[in-house]
Amino acid sequence: MAKKHRFMDQIGGDLFEDEDSEALESSTNEFADMIAQESARGFVQLRQGAKVDAKVIGIIDGSIVCDVGQRSEGVLPTDSMAPEEIAKFTVGETYSLYVSSLKNGIELATSISARHAGLDNLRDAMNSGLPVEGKVTGENKGGYTVELSGARAFCPFSQMDVVGGKPPAAFIGQTFKFKVIKVAGRDVVLSRAALLREEQAGERAKILETLQVGDTVSAKVVKIENFGAFIEIGGGMNALVPVSELSWSRPSSPHAVVSVGDQVTAKILKIDTSGERPKISASMKQVEGDPWDLQVEKIENGAIVDVKITKLMQFGAFAEILPGLEGLIHISEMSAKRRINTPGEVVEVGQTVKVKITGIDRIQRRIGLSMKVLEADYVEQEGKKKLDEQKKSEDEHRGVEFRSQGGSATLGDAFLKAAAKAKTGK
Repeated sequence: MAKKHRFMDQIGGDLFEDEDSEALESSTNEFADMIAQESARGFVQLRQGAKVDAKVIGIIDGSIVCDVGQRSEGVLPTDSMAPEEIAKFTVGETYSLYVSSLKNGIELATSISARHAGLDNLRDAMNSGLPVEGKVTGENKGGYTVELSGARAFCPFSQMDVVGGKPPAAFIGQTFKFKVIKVAGRDVVLSRAALLREEQAGERAKILETLQVGDTVSAKVVKIENFGAFIEIGGGMNALVPVSELSWSRPSSPHAVVSVGDQVTAKILKIDTSGERPKISASMKQVEGDPWDLQVEKIENGAIVDVKITKLMQFGAFAEILPGLEGLIHISEMSAKRRINTPGEVVEVGQTVKVKITGIDRIQRRIGLSMKVLEADYVEQEGKKKLDEQKKSEDEHRGVEFRSQGGSATLGDAFLKAAAKAKTGK
């Protein structure tokens, strides 16, 4: 065993032992653990043109410093950015940026600006996937002309947007970000749709992580078919609202309820992610609430109301009493004047008729309606029938009394005769 130095003996212990040694050792161990954790942390290898989520941690003159999930921060130079673009960045917020260079640290960019879009830079952008910014200046056969510095750029009609149908005037004069898909000599072919699809894919993944059946979403109507309406819920994803889920009423067509461009609220009914693209169905009517819970208390049995015929069946016609609340006019309740073979002989869809509510079954959710009880002939016939029944009842009552009285007199006479015969012996 090694001897202690005599100087150590003189001071009475280890030179490095003091009252803070335990705290120092604890701090050292914690720091070592942090280093080990940092070393074990997985980092995605960045490449030029890669899209990254960048959280702003500081804004200083000439650059915006961001945490991009690496051991070193990313820097977004601001010398070529407009003041209004710089103002969009806020400390603590996360933005989608692109890696423009890895030569001297991680340099970030929102895109290659038009004034820096030389052919060499455009080739680099094509190889790396870094977007380029350009202004749409006009259209020619097959597509749009895009203004870039030092190059002629062309964007085909099919590559301008992911949604068709917009007129060229909607794009001309606008500045967009594009992906470079071809550089041939001084000719450059661009695609805005490719960039939009990438952005939508990222947004779609984030939405699907949290979207659940039963959620209520705000969406825009983007397409209408005979079977329902498609609404955009974000990330380029559309949900189908079947015609039966558009309204509690029976609409003649989806166009009677919504129009393209309408902003609506819908409830998610089903999410199927098994295919290449998710299939989502939703309901607008379920957001409004069930009319049987909200409307049925507003009607009374025996009330006379105007209703709108919504559907014809062989056995009768359905009619809307209040929005989403329907009753049935059975074929036997349509007319007292003649026999009806089909409801179409009396009413048609969309027609308004006057009826009497003859029954409300809240358990079975059925409401009975009648047209014939309001007909003058029927009222007259019913009145006459009641009078006849009343007279018949009264006649039968008087007959019973008469027979009862007659039966009593005959029986009394029989008793008197029997008694007299017994007394006289005759």
